[in-house]
Amino acid sequence: MHDRRPQSRVTRVLAVGSHLLATLTLLVACTTPQLDRRPLYDQLGGERGISLLVDRFLRELLTDEAVFGHFEGIDVRRFRAQLELQLCEISGGPCRYEGESMHDVHRGMDVSQGEFNAVVEDLIRAMESLRLPTPTQNRLLAKLAPMQRDIVVRRPDRPSGMARRQQPTSTP
Repeated sequence: MHDRRPQSRVTRVLAVGSHLLATLTLLVACTTPQLDRRPLYDQLGGERGISLLVDRFLRELLTDEAVFGHFEGIDVRRFRAQLELQLCEISGGPCRYEGESMHDVHRGMDVSQGEFNAVVEDLIRAMESLRLPTPTQNRLLAKLAPMQRDIVVRRPDRPSGMARRQQPTSTP
């Protein structure tokens, strides 16, 4: 036979409270964004996604007055193809970038830190226009960030990214 003694009020409150806590925990777990563990290449949409990203990025670059001058006269098709290969490889895709190093590609371009930052902002706008999740954007930017040291050039005779102010000369 079953024991049919009435439960104490404390026991009932504890039982209801634990069920409520378990339900709330499940609801929070279901609404919390989960970390996307897929390879970055897949998060970017694979070959098609990278192609779309490069299209949007080129649109941003070629209309950005802060950096447009660096892209005048380039072979856009070649640039596009090389950038797609590079993004594919760096994101863990099946491609292999076999182009020149970033140092060699940017030699003589005299890219300032401000111009580099403008290009990064163009890339972010391109990623946002494709509605790539922020964690995916951050993963790609983290992969590209080390290239900064090969792209930004600080000539010793000029302050980085800023025009040197002339000191007034005194006349005797």
